[in-house]
Amino acid sequence: MRKKTILLFALLLTSQALAQAAMSVKIVQLVGEVKVRRGVEEKWETAAIGTLLEEVDTITTWERGEVVLELSNGATFRLGGNAILDIADLREITERELFLLLMSQKVGKLAPRSEKIPLRIGEVSAVRSEDKSAKQAGVRAATHIWQMETNAARALRAQNFLTNAALKLHRVKEKFLQREDCGEVSLELAQVFEALRQTGRARDEYQAALAECKTEACSEAATQKRMAVIAEALQRLQ
Repeated sequence: MRKKTILLFALLLTSQALAQAAMSVKIVQLVGEVKVRRGVEEKWETAAIGTLLEEVDTITTWERGEVVLELSNGATFRLGGNAILDIADLREITERELFLLLMSQKVGKLAPRSEKIPLRIGEVSAVRSEDKSAKQAGVRAATHIWQMETNAARALRAQNFLTNAALKLHRVKEKFLQREDCGEVSLELAQVFEALRQTGRARDEYQAALAECKTEACSEAATQKRMAVIAEALQRLQ
């Protein structure tokens, strides 16, 4: 009963957090190959300067592609090559809203096994991407989708969209459980949480990254530098 009460409370708060006016962005610059997908459609179309994109749309860049988006508030966002971004990833998210979203997802996992339809909260964009991940793979067969989403999260972090980056990286971890990234995503998420001064969450993610670095699939050469960064961070956060 207590779990259901917490879950319903989190659902209410999350719904309030996401009750925002629909956003749109405009492509103002682009270089190389950039494609867009409208809403639930599967077809990717070549992007053009002046194209307006809604919150339900997605944009992707190829290896040497780059695009600059103008948000409705006049701010701009630059997406580099080999990345995929739901326009919804750019919506404004306060730290309080981020906390509510993460809490609701965590509480959602506490639902008893007897429930026939588990309740999932605050993951509309993530679920949409999950359903299409196989078809997206056809667009970029040589690159894992999780890497493209992580590249977009890096762009969010670099341009100070910290809460957006945290949510996107968290969803990457939830959606792509079988990835073998030697702590890459966990380290990115840890650094975002540290920038947000969420020390406890940052420490947890650094520890997760360290554990992932120690798996047999990770070569010593590829992980030594990453492990040194993690060790320094954990010492700093003691």
